[in-house]
Amino acid sequence: VATKSFVVIGTLSDKFTSTEFTATVATESVVMSYDKDGRVGIGKVAEQGGAGSLDVLGDIYARNKPIQQYQLTDNNGCGKLIKQDFNTMKETGTWWINGSSQNNPFSGTWGMLEVFRPNPGSHER
Repeated sequence: VATKSFVVIGTLSDKFTSTEFTATVATESVVMSYDKDGRVGIGKVAEQGGAGSLDVLGDIYARNKPIQQYQLTDNNGCGKLIKQDFNTMKETGTWWINGSSQNNPFSGTWGMLEVFRPNPGSHER
């Protein structure tokens, strides 16, 4: 995001007359970028991800609807690993829970936990 601009002051002249001018020039802004690894940046220079990835500054829409942008699983589609008390898990997602996690209903074995956080403004119990 541009935070500065520059004022260019100049004089144009020939044998008969001269005139001064000023022009305000903004710093560069990026609409789209790509690099040698095939990463593409939208609204920014591509920085995140591996070869062939898409790095977007703003929201992403498909058919006029926003695409969900909250990661529910690991990048490979498996549940995220966590070693935490079952009763304190409030982050939405699919989790692999360690067998030694506190309040584990699987009696010491590994298991899956799926968490759905309520909508903002609703009451948790």
